[in-house]
Amino acid sequence: MNVSLETLLLSAPDWPVAQRREWAELVTIGDALGGIVHDISNNLNTIMLQAALVQLKTDESLRADVAVIRHEGAQIAERLALLQRLREHWRNEQETVDLNAAIQDVVPRFAADLQIRTALDTTPLTLRVNPAALKRLLALMMILVARNATTGAVIAVTTQIHGARIQLTISLEGSSAPEQTSAVHDHIVDQRIQGMVELERVAIQSLARLVFAELFLPKDSSGAEPISASWRASGRTANNG
Repeated sequence: MNVSLETLLLSAPDWPVAQRREWAELVTIGDALGGIVHDISNNLNTIMLQAALVQLKTDESLRADVAVIRHEGAQIAERLALLQRLREHWRNEQETVDLNAAIQDVVPRFAADLQIRTALDTTPLTLRVNPAALKRLLALMMILVARNATTGAVIAVTTQIHGARIQLTISLEGSSAPEQTSAVHDHIVDQRIQGMVELERVAIQSLARLVFAELFLPKDSSGAEPISASWRASGRTANNG
């Protein structure tokens, strides 16, 4: 059963904060893994194709060596295929979901820590997606934007119909530059946070593919630019495999 991160955390209200954070990081790593497997599989296909061409063109003395490379590559491909089939199963576990309702379910989870302003389209924004994956996508988009929030900053979550597309935008309002720190401990913590930020970015991209969203994720993680996702009004974006 595909359970959302929010449900898992709320089902264990007595967990220490550190344990909740660790679990959240593990879930994020799992979501990122889906995107990493997708990319590795594409790269491996290219390597296998090139190896086959080399095997055809090279002399007999090297063909056995290339055959070993192809054999090992085929075994890796089989393992990747297992993960891809599981991911495809999740992708196909679709329900009719109102994007605004999903946002209204996720936002209160952050209310104690963040100031959030919502401006949601009054029209029902119906998607046909995996609901748990959609909620994790929403949560991670908010987390990534919130990492740059300072005192007094507001996370703005907006939805609208733009042409034939449903548009979701999450942005940071009223944030000033973070205070400068120089302690060695802060440097180590910053490195760990930066590692999680990169994983979160990969997880967001992976989840966007899982729920058929066209994603705009700025290369710069400073929070200066909003993060946005859009869907066809029918709820599915083609060619977003």
